[in-house]
Amino acid sequence: SMYELIIDCSRVDTQPGHGQEIEHVLWDDATWILTSAFIIFTMQSGFGLLESGSVSTKNEANIMVKNIADVVFGGISYWLFGYNLSFGGSKKTTPFIAIGEELINTPNEEDVGHVFAKYIFQMSFATTATTIVSGAMAERTRLISYIVFSFINTVVYALPAMWFWHEAGFLHCIGAVDTAGSGAVHIVGGVTGLLATLILGPRIGRFSRDGDGGATGHVFSMGNPTNVILGTFMLWWGWLGFNCGSTFGISGDKYKLAARSAVSTIMASIGGGLSGIILTYIVSKRKFIVEDIINSILGALVSITAICACVRPAHSIIIGAIGGITAQSVPHLLSKLHIDDPVGVISVHGVCGIWGMLAVGIFTTTDKPSGRFTQGQGSLIFGFSWRLLVAQIFAITMVIVWTLISSYILLKAIDLTLGLRLSPEEELLGADIVEHNINSDPFSLTNMAPSGENDVDFGRLADLCSRRKSSLFAFELPDVQLKSPETAQIDSKPMDVNMKRKKTKSHVEGNGLQSLHCSCCCSCLHQINKLCGKWRINSYRVGDNGTENRDKIAENIVGNINKGICKENEPSGTLTLHSESTWL
Repeated sequence: SMYELIIDCSRVDTQPGHGQEIEHVLWDDATWILTSAFIIFTMQSGFGLLESGSVSTKNEANIMVKNIADVVFGGISYWLFGYNLSFGGSKKTTPFIAIGEELINTPNEEDVGHVFAKYIFQMSFATTATTIVSGAMAERTRLISYIVFSFINTVVYALPAMWFWHEAGFLHCIGAVDTAGSGAVHIVGGVTGLLATLILGPRIGRFSRDGDGGATGHVFSMGNPTNVILGTFMLWWGWLGFNCGSTFGISGDKYKLAARSAVSTIMASIGGGLSGIILTYIVSKRKFIVEDIINSILGALVSITAICACVRPAHSIIIGAIGGITAQSVPHLLSKLHIDDPVGVISVHGVCGIWGMLAVGIFTTTDKPSGRFTQGQGSLIFGFSWRLLVAQIFAITMVIVWTLISSYILLKAIDLTLGLRLSPEEELLGADIVEHNINSDPFSLTNMAPSGENDVDFGRLADLCSRRKSSLFAFELPDVQLKSPETAQIDSKPMDVNMKRKKTKSHVEGNGLQSLHCSCCCSCLHQINKLCGKWRINSYRVGDNGTENRDKIAENIVGNINKGICKENEPSGTLTLHSESTWL
């Protein structure tokens, strides 16, 4: 029974050396491992391009910086404690956590090759597990908070890695198989991403209520679809190193497993691409949606990761096709549940990771080379055995439970101390300008939805623009009809300086404008002046309403507004505003 297997696992000898004992690699094995690790490292570029291209251009540089943070801070934490938590071999090691006695070092010259090769390979896995999460947190997360997360998240990944890949790990002892990380990397990343997006909440304007109280959703378009596709090709390439390198060498029979991993990885991605293209063509009414195709291919790659060295090509196509359909379908369900996942992390990595783990118990072959990973166990198709599938279900459950608990504690602690989310004003401006002083697209509030959430303080928003000297700007005002980049008509209605998002309707947009012509009342103009304090009223023409001494009245109004004085019930008219700065 599963209970007896765990009890037996607890009796595994964990004397020094046993837990991290691996077959000493030859020079050709070390070359294979290191080359695979270098290829995996290029996946950071793929993730960066994919994620930055999927979000709005006002956040693309910030996404790339977060990928740098994953390597820098995730890498140092893996060196400090992550590797020892996964592969430490001291007497204190248990089936649930490994303990190392020192930082990565080699007790003697003979161990240099396999210890260092294993470390650099496993570190690339650890940083990837954290990078996955950044996609779910995109466009609304503070960089300093994300840096803290990327440093500590190594712990969340390290223990499942130990359970699967340490000889004393309890999931390894019960026979659970995860060749290259569907569980330890992708389920961990997907579940953490789910928790992160639930704690952060959706992006401003992503979900709202229509006038009849029904749910509506705003679909954010990709900032750069070409970069998304290029990033996918880089991930595709990196996945070959990910899966083939997990054979940990090519000597002996290991080259057969490496070759099989390469073929199964490619065939699975082909199966996912086929199912994804066909499905999006049908569902989207003869359109080929880029996001759907990309997610289908990536979902297929995640699905094959756990079984890549132990499956036949025909079955790889089936596994990939199911993964592709899953990755494309789940986001629609998440959207209905108002779960905002900008890059598809939950479906691609979380759900497809679960499917990949289950596929091991269904399709794993029983030939001799596969026994290196399966310990001779049969699957439902090969061996007509339920044992491996049960072990896989148990492993999935344990990984999800651990990740939910540990990630929630980590994310909630950061949220309560540093704060995870950008303020609404900062989010609307974009992380590029807020965190890096990089101007991008014209600032626009058109994505703001008429709900009561994430109320925006427009005064603070204008102040942020002023301090950052943004040269591209578009401002949301009530009851405005955009006529041209230089002209807008404003209804004669007073405007509240603390106006909340639910009161806004449309926008006035400018790109380095020097003047703006509009028709409104004095009270409204005064509020505009307070919000956009860099405007100076040049002239004001009182409307043709029979008022005598129009010029004198207009002069007084201009003087009062420029002095910050507003009188109620001034006559309506037409004015010219002149910009005193370059940011509006």
